Amino acid sequence: MSDLANWQGRYFMFLADSISDVSTVSGTYGQNAGVVYLKNNPAFEPNLELVNNQKSTGYPFPVKSGTTNIERAIGTKAPSVTYEFDFDAGAAYIPLLTLFQTANAVTGDTFNKVFVPYSSAAVSKYAVLFRQMESGVNQVIPGAIARSITISGEEGGSVSMSVEWAGSDFLTGNTDNPSFDITDSEGLDFVMFHDLDFAYNTTGTTIDVVGFEITITNNVFGRHYDNQAIQKWLLGRLEITGTLRFPWGENSIGGNTIFQKHLNQEDFIIHIWKGHYLKDDSGSKGDMTIVLNLQPENITTNTEDEITNELSFSAIYDGTNQPIEIYLYDGINRTFITE
Repeated sequence: MSDLANWQGRYFMFLADSISDVSTVSGTYGQNAGVVYLKNNPAFEPNLELVNNQKSTGYPFPVKSGTTNIERAIGTKAPSVTYEFDFDAGAAYIPLLTLFQTANAVTGDTFNKVFVPYSSAAVSKYAVLFRQMESGVNQVIPGAIARSITISGEEGGSVSMSVEWAGSDFLTGNTDNPSFDITDSEGLDFVMFHDLDFAYNTTGTTIDVVGFEITITNNVFGRHYDNQAIQKWLLGRLEITGTLRFPWGENSIGGNTIFQKHLNQEDFIIHIWKGHYLKDDSGSKGDMTIVLNLQPENITTNTEDEITNELSFSAIYDGTNQPIEIYLYDGINRTFITE
C-alpha cells in the first residue's frame, strides 16, 4: 500500500541537453531547484498504445502465448501531462523556452529574456519532467516540449498558466531524487490580476480589463525513425488565440471601436505587464510583459453585471510587429544555459 496521500504529489521540471537525456541542466528556479508548485495533481500518461488485431485462433477471447501477444500489437505515442500553476516569472521560463525554442537576452541583460516566434522547425531545448513517488522512485518524461501554453486571469484572482507537455518517452524506476526544498526561490513572485497593467496601441494610457486568456500552440510533432521512442521533434505552425474582456465605456477601446476594427479587418496592439514595462525598461524580480498584435475574430457585448465587450482574437505578424513577444525578469542569472 502507498504511504503517500494525493496532496503529497511532487512535480519537477528541468532543462536537458538532448531529447533522451535525463541528467538535468537547470531547474525551475535556478541551477538546482526543479520543483514547481502545481494547482493540479496530473497523471503522467505513458506512451503505450495497444492495437487489437483480431485473428481466428479458435477462442472467443484474446489469446497470449508466453510473452507473445497473438492478438494485440504494441505501438507507441508521445506521453503527455498538463501542468497548471499560478504564473510567476521563474516557473514560466522553462515551458516558454521549450515552446518558442529561443530566449534572447534583452540588451545584454541575462535576467531579462524575450520569447518571440521561431523561424525554424528545429528543436534543441528540452525539459525533463519528474513525478516523485515513494522511496525515491519516480515517473519521468524526458525530451518534453511544451506544445501548448495558456495564460489567463480575471478580476479577483491570480494569473494562471497551463502547460500541455508532450514527451519523447516514459520511464519508471528512476531513482534520481530531486530535492523538494526550494534552494533558490528567486522566481516565486506570483502574479495577481490586480498587479497587471493593460494598454491599447501605446503604453501611455492604460485601459480597464475584466479578464483575458491567451493560448499559444506550436503544433509540434514527433518522428520515431524506426525507434520505439520519439527521436526528433519538429515545430509546426505557431498559433496564438484568445479572448479579452473590457468595459463598454472604456475610453480607448470601448463602445463600437473594436467592432469597427473587426469590420475593417484592422489589427492593433495590446500590452500587458506587471511592474516594469520590460520591452523598454530594466526590470525587477518577478516582472513580466506580453505584447500582442491582435486581429479581431469576433466581438460580443455581454450584460451579466457590467456591460462588457468580449473580443475573440488571433495574433498576427503585420510586416513590422510580431504576433507575440513575452518578456520575463525572473531574477535568475541564466548564463549557464546555452541560448
